[in-house]
Amino acid sequence: MSKSEKMRYSRYVPSLFPLENYTTQLKKIMDEQPASLAQKTLEQLIQRERSISYEMIARFVPMETTAEMLTFLQAFIAEEKNGEDIITEDGENAVEKITMAFLERGKELINIGNCIIAAEIAFAIILAIEPELCLVYDEGWTYQMIIIDTFGFLNQIGNQQLSDNVFDSLSKTASQHFNSIPEEDRYYDDKWEEIISTFRNRSIH
Repeated sequence: MSKSEKMRYSRYVPSLFPLENYTTQLKKIMDEQPASLAQKTLEQLIQRERSISYEMIARFVPMETTAEMLTFLQAFIAEEKNGEDIITEDGENAVEKITMAFLERGKELINIGNCIIAAEIAFAIILAIEPELCLVYDEGWTYQMIIIDTFGFLNQIGNQQLSDNVFDSLSKTASQHFNSIPEEDRYYDDKWEEIISTFRNRSIH
């Protein structure tokens, strides 16, 4: 489906995503940290700038499922579009900050051995960004790099020393997510197939 065709069927409006529960959790997390001028300044920015709230929530507030993280990212993308079909380059950059915050948390999860949730973060990012690739300016270079980096993150998980059962679960989950993407929204079939194969091969060794 071309950009113009997709725009006829996709009319976006600001999401007005309810951040209250997440910001409450974020405040509790921040309250547990040593007080500092930097922390007080950040708290003021969070109250004033929704994009910063999204970024800090992505970085620090636990989310357990792909669906939750996907909804969170889709809401931010919708707000950045502000009712338009095409996101601006500034909007793409703002989305990148959120995805990078998610991946930073994902790296910490890998370090403590929680690769399942780390993979869920990556799947959510790809599922949110891939369908948007025809709704950007300049071929969406920023979005393309987000997806490439995120598949690279999944490959890092594929190189971990995990049990066969974990790799089998990751392979099945990756296949399910890939098959859930409508054909017209697919741009990285080769990357999906590569990571599914990587997880599957690691599950039988």
